[in-house]
Amino acid sequence: MSELKGAIRETQAPTPFKYQYINKVHPSFLMPSHYHQDFEMIKVLQGKLNISLNERLYLLNKDDVLFIAEGIAHSIKPCEVNACYESISFNLNQLFDFKKAEYADLKKIVSGEIVITEYFSPKLYPNLQAFIQNLFTVFNPKSNSSILSILGSLISFFGFIIDYGLYQQQSLNLAPKFVRHLCKNSMLFRYIFINYNHNIKLEELAKLMDMSPKYFCRYFLALTGNRPLEYVNRYRIELAAERLGTKGESINEIAFDCGFKNPGYFARLFKRYKGLSPSAYRIRFYTN
Repeated sequence: MSELKGAIRETQAPTPFKYQYINKVHPSFLMPSHYHQDFEMIKVLQGKLNISLNERLYLLNKDDVLFIAEGIAHSIKPCEVNACYESISFNLNQLFDFKKAEYADLKKIVSGEIVITEYFSPKLYPNLQAFIQNLFTVFNPKSNSSILSILGSLISFFGFIIDYGLYQQQSLNLAPKFVRHLCKNSMLFRYIFINYNHNIKLEELAKLMDMSPKYFCRYFLALTGNRPLEYVNRYRIELAAERLGTKGESINEIAFDCGFKNPGYFARLFKRYKGLSPSAYRIRFYTN
């Protein structure tokens, strides 16, 4: 497997849980696309944030919270220099013993069978705010909370999510014969995020999942709504769009680094997905 290059990088907290307070002097204030094998929650304390999860764009205001599942590529762009936010990350595999029946729902969250709602605002989910506030409080090292308090806050939060149906049951959208493959999704998307700037072949992806290419195409379409290589190209375009916001690289350099060897094909695909040519998109970025 190739080295991690370009805008994507993997970060892994050295402990099963981590807290960060992030403002303009923090190195993570402006985060390019990256992913990690932990779950993460971001809460805006001041200002506004633009956050991209794969191709899904969110504008977060004060007190809004975004839940980011493990293995999801995401980028963070504060809208103003005085913005600040909190981040907590946690590895459920390290914190809970999934062999125990009482953690069956947490196991489904990790496997991807249960997909948690991503965006939480105080207006939409007022009853959830106490659980969220407790999470960020006990994760903060200043609280000197015990590991039991941290585990208890996570169980309370996810218990509320399950009790009030703030999730989607992924298996309902997949044929039963596909469900057994869900545990391999993290490995699959990790491979895409690492190798997006190389010539990814359908056969390679299918082999990762121990499927035939034809069977894998049906599975991936049911899972994401996109064909495998269409998803890869959409992902590449999202990365390219982010890098068009910088002045140090030419459009052709960005196209090549994002996995497009033909600049003309890149331009056509970019316009199809973004509605503008790469050059027009860059001009609009700087105009705004």
